[in-house]
Amino acid sequence: MIRQLARLAFVTAHAALVLMVDQVELAGFETSSIASFRRAIDTLNSIVSEVPSAIAVVACLSDLYHKARSELTKSAIDRLENDPPLEKLSLNRDYSEIEALVGRRLSWLFAEAGAVYHPETPVYPIPEVQLRRFAGHRTRTVLEWCHQFQAQCAAAGQIVDIDVPPVDEGLPGNVALDLDRIAAAWNDARHAPNTEVPDDEEEILAVVGAAAKACADENGLTLVTPPRKNGVLRVTLGGTTETTELAIAVTNRGYQRGAFGTQIDALRRTAGSAVPVAVRTLEFPRGEVCDNVVAKLLKAGGRRAYVDASTLRTLVAFQRFRPAFPEARVAAWRRRDRPISTLAPVAHIFDLERLRPAPAAEAVTAASSELPATVAGIAREPAGHVATAMRSSSDGGAAPAASRRPRATPANGASTVAEAAQATRRASSAPTPPRPASASGPDVVAATAGRGAVASEAARSLRVGTSAGFRADDRTIELDSLLRHTGILGSPGSGKTTLALNLIEQVLERDVAVVLVDRKGDLAGYARPDWWQATSDPVRARKLAERIDVRLFTPGTRGGRPLSLSVVPDLAQIPEHERDRMVQYAANALGAMMRLGETANGSARRAILTQAISLLAGRRGRGELIDLISMLVDRDDELIDRAGRYDDRLFKRLVQDLERR
Repeated sequence: MIRQLARLAFVTAHAALVLMVDQVELAGFETSSIASFRRAIDTLNSIVSEVPSAIAVVACLSDLYHKARSELTKSAIDRLENDPPLEKLSLNRDYSEIEALVGRRLSWLFAEAGAVYHPETPVYPIPEVQLRRFAGHRTRTVLEWCHQFQAQCAAAGQIVDIDVPPVDEGLPGNVALDLDRIAAAWNDARHAPNTEVPDDEEEILAVVGAAAKACADENGLTLVTPPRKNGVLRVTLGGTTETTELAIAVTNRGYQRGAFGTQIDALRRTAGSAVPVAVRTLEFPRGEVCDNVVAKLLKAGGRRAYVDASTLRTLVAFQRFRPAFPEARVAAWRRRDRPISTLAPVAHIFDLERLRPAPAAEAVTAASSELPATVAGIAREPAGHVATAMRSSSDGGAAPAASRRPRATPANGASTVAEAAQATRRASSAPTPPRPASASGPDVVAATAGRGAVASEAARSLRVGTSAGFRADDRTIELDSLLRHTGILGSPGSGKTTLALNLIEQVLERDVAVVLVDRKGDLAGYARPDWWQATSDPVRARKLAERIDVRLFTPGTRGGRPLSLSVVPDLAQIPEHERDRMVQYAANALGAMMRLGETANGSARRAILTQAISLLAGRRGRGELIDLISMLVDRDDELIDRAGRYDDRLFKRLVQDLERR
């Protein structure tokens, strides 16, 4: 399947498929893991060899690679080390590297938001002075601070100024070097072989309790943990403004005889006012009964967390980790790297994203009130919200034109105004009121351009819907993007047709002709003279109705207006060396409509059809379907000569098939 995806990406978009295999060392250093690594490398090598547009990137610790290298074949080593050569990543970054990685992300973010990125100021709007203070720091530290900066800007609605946290400058000696050495020792301990993980629920619960203490130390949280009782660990974690009380239990029993459900119900009853958290080191069982039990837990405000074997092994290794450094150094490393609280299952158990302390609000000040609104608009939303916005748009959050869905029949063609409004409410709790595409553009554009620029921008952009981010911002696509194939995906009733009609009507307002192929009859209502009346904006809809000329074709039926398309291509303007290919295209298309199979009989009829189209295209006249049928009925001599054979049954069958079409 990966090979097919790579070929599809190249054929459809001339794009490469990049396979990123990261943190391979998490699989462990055991012999079985090394064998799996070798098989994975062989598989990736096979894929990139067969599909030149596929690119594989493998990232792992050097310790693992040196251990696994002896197990690799010579060809695999040559491919990994020489084509292209190995890239060794350093732990700490200088400012030029920081500028490159931040600038790359900002350029993508600007492009997604429709703003202009200026390479001469690669890190704008992030303050360069503050970013330079991260020289010599790790990549993760830099990106986490940038993410914090973006989140604070989004919360404040403008560019803000936040402090760069100090890195234990008060500690004597070479702090950064010691912290890096501790980090290296932790990597070794984390991936040490033969790390035994517990399977007893009480022992696992003790490991979770130790993880709670580690999270509190790493994030500066307060922690209260009374003794465990009846298999439930009660934890109270407090931040600067938030406090959460958790009741955690390990629920590893199977679904047989309702054992798993009994554990979940007992946890829910025991939790009381605390948040119940069900932890499993095995996959949660599926089935109607188990799903209902878990649903009750979630409806009660609880959570479920799957702690995989790798995470559990890491927690056990952390309990045993005793580096040969002063306690102050180890504490500084834990605050810097946060080795436990950055584990996704652990962060989910303790809801750390909500509890982590944020800088005080009074310390956040506006950098300048004169910053371009386009940049402020970019900073208001994290990068991950672009895809969310597109999903919310396809769910029905469309422009007013989207609510003007024409009715195919008066009986069951109800208006979709309520559907679009309901979907919009699902997409965002505070949506932007609908406005015509011809009105003023998005706020970020209006703040930086005059009326003429806004009108020009509106003419080039089509409004899709609103985002589901911090605020309901308009989502638009460029008109030129519809020059390529576009797909709208969604579940039944999610508003796919509504969104398509929204785009179609906006295109019509820009004097672009549209051909609609309507399989279900949903779009035929445009032929009704009064289609524009059942809309949320009748004035705008009437203006559109007065400007367009709707013509309804009814192919395949004897009534109405037939669709007359030339089955024979006009070869007058086509170069001679291209004519045979165009004739073949026409014959294949017509043969597909006639369902000519790959049997000997089907191939013979397709050969006659190809010669007939070629002969008809070379003669004067338009070459309609009736002309093609007449040529076959008359048993044209030139056609029989070109076909090289004559079988009256094939000619009769072709005529019958064409007349049915």
